This record gives sequence, structure tokens and C-alpha cells, in this order.
Amino acid sequence: MPDQMADDLRENPFAAPEGPEPAEPVRKYRNTQAWRDGEWLVARETLVLTDHCIRCGEPASSRVRQQVSWHGPFIYLTLLLGLIPYFIIAAFSKYRASIHVGLCDAHASERFGLKLLYWTAVAVSVPMMMGALASDIPQLILAALVFMLAAGIAISRGLPLLSPRSQTGRDLWFKGADRGFLATLPDFHTRKE
Repeated sequence: MPDQMADDLRENPFAAPEGPEPAEPVRKYRNTQAWRDGEWLVARETLVLTDHCIRCGEPASSRVRQQVSWHGPFIYLTLLLGLIPYFIIAAFSKYRASIHVGLCDAHASERFGLKLLYWTAVAVSVPMMMGALASDIPQLILAALVFMLAAGIAISRGLPLLSPRSQTGRDLWFKGADRGFLATLPDFHTRKE
């Protein structure tokens, strides 16, 4: 009897049932469907690209997630109604995609430098503009505006890795990928659904 009580105490009646070993976790971004069509990168909405740098085609040492959004060209016609209707309609009719691209060490450090330039420009131009408005010096206001505009243009040209151009069904068409990178992808016209 004491042996049976000892066995009963070792078994916990409130313990969760034991099942098979848990499966290996599934990666969230498993879709690796991408193709080339001349100078265009054709891909799906959520995509992890190959392990090559998107800028030069060399082996990638890091990955960067880029969120892209766009709307159809006919939405620009709503500008005839004014800016506010355009922004409202564009906000509700835009498409979004998340793309994970590879970067080599050189392009990853270049991207970091551009981000650093951007935040430096913000840190300098905001107090510069506040001081210019407080002192009412038109030259300082103009200099702050030119500095912010130049930094904004430099950043908008360098930071986006891919820029969306159009969408046909489930396929997204992007510009900005290097020819060396595109050469690592299969041809769009020979794909099999």
C-alpha cells in the first residue's frame, strides 16, 4: 500500500498531457518567389529575397526589411478635387508590401551613413528653423529650408532600396535592383505557377 501511494504522489493528476515533440517553428516570411523581367524585379507581397546584395549582387551579410506602399496612377486625378480629398482617397486605396532584402557590408554601411545623415539633418535643421523664426532673420529661415530640402532629397534618393511601380494580380513590379542581383533570379516568363 505505501508503494502504491508513493506512485500516486509522483503522478500529478493536474499535469498537462504530454504530446509529441513540438515541430520546428515556421518562419513568418517563407515566400521566396521572385523573378526578373529585364530591368524589373517581379515579386510577391511578402517576400524574402535571395542572399545576394540588392545593390551589387555580391553575397549579402545582412538583411533589411523595407515596407513599401503605393497607389494606382488614376488616384492622381483626385488632385483636381484638392489636396485633402487626394490624401484621404490615397490613404484608403494604397497597396502595401513588406520585402526583406540582403545587403553586403559596403551597402549596409552606406545605408547606415544615410540614416545618420538624415537624423543629423533633423537634429540641426529643427533648432535652426526655430531659431530663425524666433529671431526673424529671413536668410536663416531660407538656409534652414534649403538644408532640410537638400537632406530630404538626398535621403529619398538613397534610403529606399526598391521602388514599387505596378501590380498585376499577385505580382508586384519593382525598380532599383542591380543587374548582378537580377541575374541570380529566374526569368519571369519561364516561371510555372
